[in-house]
Amino acid sequence: MIYDYFHYTQQDRDYYNAHIATRLPKRILDAHTHINLPEHLKNIPPERLQSDWALQTGMHMTADDAIWYYQQFFPDREVLNVAFPIKEADLEANNAYVAECARNGKIAHGLMCLKPEYSCAYIEEEVRTRGFSGFKPYPDIVSGQKGAEIGIFEFLPREQMALAERLGLPI
Repeated sequence: MIYDYFHYTQQDRDYYNAHIATRLPKRILDAHTHINLPEHLKNIPPERLQSDWALQTGMHMTADDAIWYYQQFFPDREVLNVAFPIKEADLEANNAYVAECARNGKIAHGLMCLKPEYSCAYIEEEVRTRGFSGFKPYPDIVSGQKGAEIGIFEFLPREQMALAERLGLPI
């Protein structure tokens, strides 16, 4: 579950108690949590991983891992999270995982990761049956390159944006 490079020491605890704990609210909302199952990540090309440090660090976390980390880092706080898969994952399978984790209370809110080619009928059915709290589109899902010059409607078509508005869901 937890990786061998993570070592939370007494020095970390002492620093948290002396400098951080007094500055944090009792309830924290983590609005950007990537959760994934390893089997949904097996088709990510190695060169894609090597090109993005954030992808390297953010792809190896299940909902259970996130809970463990929150308990380690913030032992005296309640952490609610808004979670979604990374775009390189098997999105359909990982969207289902995110929705299941939200239903089971492992995460506070689950966002459906969108592809521009998803039809509004498909998205609306997923929201209805799985209970997503909102949508997470990615610009680089279109180009495969982080930071590419892409217009918003290329990765979030107007129809999908209108659907979010109609359903009252955040993007």
